[in-house]
Amino acid sequence: MPKARSEAWAHVLILGEAGKSSGGSGMKKVQCKFRDHVFQGGLQRVVSHLLGSSEKGVKPCTKTPLNVKQSLQLESQRIDSVEEVEEGTADAQTFVEGGGPSKRGREAISGSQKQLQESWSVK
Repeated sequence: MPKARSEAWAHVLILGEAGKSSGGSGMKKVQCKFRDHVFQGGLQRVVSHLLGSSEKGVKPCTKTPLNVKQSLQLESQRIDSVEEVEEGTADAQTFVEGGGPSKRGREAISGSQKQLQESWSVK
C-alpha cells in the first residue's frame, strides 16, 4: 500500500534534488513558503523546520501558523500510532478499535495543542 503524501510538502516549494549523488534518497532542495528559508532535506527536516524545532539541524520557522503546526503534530502522532500498530508495539490502553486514539490518547493530543497555544501567546 503506498504511503500518503504528507501535508508538510504543501508548505514548501521543491526547488530540485539536493544533489546528483542522492540516488533517490528523498533529499530535496526546498524553500519554506512562510519565511523563504532555503534548505536541503527530506520530510523529517521539513516537518522539523515547520514545527519550529532545530532537532534535525535546520533553522526553525518562526512564521508557521498555529493551525499548520497543530495539523502537522496530529499527522505525526497518527503516523507514529499506525507504525506502532503495524510493529505490534502499540499500548493496548492507548488505542481503541478502528485505530483512533483512546481517551488517554486524546488527552495527550489535547495537552500538546494547549502547550503549542501557550507557547505562541503574546506575553
